Amino acid sequence: MKISCVMMLVVSMLAFCGCGDSRERLDINIEKGDSLTVELDSMQSALEIIGSARESARLRKYTFVKYVNSIQCSECVVKNLRQWVAFQDVFDEHPQTLSLVIILAPQKHQRKLLYEELTKDTLMSENIYIDSLRVFERMNPGLPQNPFTNCYFIDENNKVLIIGDPTYDDNVEREFMTILDTIP
Repeated sequence: MKISCVMMLVVSMLAFCGCGDSRERLDINIEKGDSLTVELDSMQSALEIIGSARESARLRKYTFVKYVNSIQCSECVVKNLRQWVAFQDVFDEHPQTLSLVIILAPQKHQRKLLYEELTKDTLMSENIYIDSLRVFERMNPGLPQNPFTNCYFIDENNKVLIIGDPTYDDNVEREFMTILDTIP
């Protein structure tokens, strides 16, 4: 039991420590100015899984896309979404302009645990999409092939404005806030 908890902690730490803007370490082939393809209609909303009537997040003028590839523990990521709660007020202030979309691509054996975790913790479930068919990976071949999370702030044309996670990188947070200052 202790080993299982320790392993989960280590996986969680690895999952969230790697969302910065260090291209060499992460082997990122997507850069600022590149376009990402985000097809939410081809994915299952977490709200569908938990049977909620609330509306799922959609792409807006500006969208933070957090992608969790199949190498990671998807249910661990769901358990650690609380870091984004600090930014919830920012997203709430700009509901028609700004959104957060979290795309999880769990391995087949992870899905049951992930679905169970989603039903236990509905925090931010309107922001979560399950990409079982790996559409996001296929449509964006420049994604790094490593166990770290990918985070991209895109505009309405899906152009990448920021690479990195503002919940873990102060420079990314400052860059994000600078862009937010320009939003009416």
